[in-house]
Amino acid sequence: LPISTSAPSAPSGAGHPAIASKVFVSSDGTCFHLRTVGRGDLVVIHPSLARGAADFDDIARVIAAAGFQVVSFDPRGVGATRDTGALMARTPPVTLDDLARDVMEIVRAHGGQAHLIGHDYGNRVMRMVAVLAPDMVRSITLWGAGSGAPPARAIEILTIVIDNKVPFQKFRAALAEGFFAPGNDPSVWYTGWYPVAGALQVKASEHTPAARYQGGGNAPLLIVQAGQDTIAPPERSEKLQAAIGPRAQRVVIDKAGHCLVEEQPDAVAKATVQFLRQH
Repeated sequence: LPISTSAPSAPSGAGHPAIASKVFVSSDGTCFHLRTVGRGDLVVIHPSLARGAADFDDIARVIAAAGFQVVSFDPRGVGATRDTGALMARTPPVTLDDLARDVMEIVRAHGGQAHLIGHDYGNRVMRMVAVLAPDMVRSITLWGAGSGAPPARAIEILTIVIDNKVPFQKFRAALAEGFFAPGNDPSVWYTGWYPVAGALQVKASEHTPAARYQGGGNAPLLIVQAGQDTIAPPERSEKLQAAIGPRAQRVVIDKAGHCLVEEQPDAVAKATVQFLRQH
């Protein structure tokens, strides 16, 4: 399916390649906005709940500089990607299988095999890809993942931050509490939220049993855990690692909350690249 390319859309830092924008047209006609950088083995990043690809520009450049082609994308309803309506209003309701198939089409368009990375909600989708298409997946990296349903307070926080009608003071307090370690600046995520996309993603999770995707198929798996994460607390990823067994590795990043890619990007990138090079 067609991919059109534009000129580089984001300047590079010292020693880091520039990011280019692309449009990928899926089989149902949805135009996905992609951000791509680097050359080498393919790495595909799925963003967080109700958020987009630009969140990962800095860390994508670092991973690309280590010898990888990194593709992040705006999911349906986020940024420049617009859902055709085929999923949001569909009966039967949308599931994680549907969102995983979006990733699978992107991977096929870039050679057919990839390392998958998911942050927050994205880790559910990427684990489902590994279940549906194991031959497509070289490895899975989970940034900010847990086991089972999030804690009750985490659900409250997620509900607040994706509701664009919530007063700003309440939004800011919930964002700081849920996504950032004490002392870290939450303002980098004051914008960039897409409530309609978030609603679609929540619906997909509600209609997909966690047992179907929890283990991520049979792919090698890395859990990058933030030491001060309240959305996905450390004990949850310990349980996930134990449930998956020897193919799961786990590292803990200190002084970071659920938004660890913004708070400690160098440490997250270092752990991720070390794992990718093993597979």
